[in-house]
Amino acid sequence: MKKILYIIFACFMAIGITACAPKQPSAPTSDTKPPVMDTNPPITDGHSTSCATANGTWLSEYQECEGASQTWCQTNGGKFNECASACRHDPAAEICTMQCVLICEFRQANNSNPPIVGGDKDEHGCIGSAGYQWCGLKQKCLRIWDEACDPELSGAIQQLFADKYNKPLSEIKVTIAQSTEQHVRGGVLFGEGGRGGGGNFLATKVDGEWKLVFDGNGGVACKDLEPYGFPESMINDLCYN
Repeated sequence: MKKILYIIFACFMAIGITACAPKQPSAPTSDTKPPVMDTNPPITDGHSTSCATANGTWLSEYQECEGASQTWCQTNGGKFNECASACRHDPAAEICTMQCVLICEFRQANNSNPPIVGGDKDEHGCIGSAGYQWCGLKQKCLRIWDEACDPELSGAIQQLFADKYNKPLSEIKVTIAQSTEQHVRGGVLFGEGGRGGGGNFLATKVDGEWKLVFDGNGGVACKDLEPYGFPESMINDLCYN
């Protein structure tokens, strides 16, 4: 009897030890698939926190900081625009407020390296990331919001707005963004000292005189601009088909 009990006890002990022993990991079978690595990791918005600190609004989809100052933008290697359209990402919008929006563009969605200020000199040595453009008339690099390349051109466009909206010149500030001998694109601000609402504009020469073709914050149909022969680079983000 004692021998039988001893055998039963030994069996229980063997079963208990087996059940409590740590399990060894099973070898992978031919059906086991290795973990899939993400070859397209999400883009990190390195400027988002800094943009918020600068009282701006970070637009991740467009890699823009809206509302930040020119100084912040240039310090962080962005491209500053003091008079962007409120409807720049929806040029076909039927309703758009007529105002200038401060934006700092980065557009480096496919570039993991941060921008290098000064690393984008053009053929004239002008640093675009710092806001400089080449002025052929003055034969130097300048910031168009600090110094007009062609004061006579700015004055002529300013007069067009004064005539159109019956406003004194002191309440109109014109900024020339791009210009050729026949075409001009820029921004306009209304109000005392040019600090109020405004928008973008396009102008062209007709019979030797400048004429406003478009002004506002919405877009303009490309077909409406075709008769004036604007360079594509001047209107490709402003007109829609």
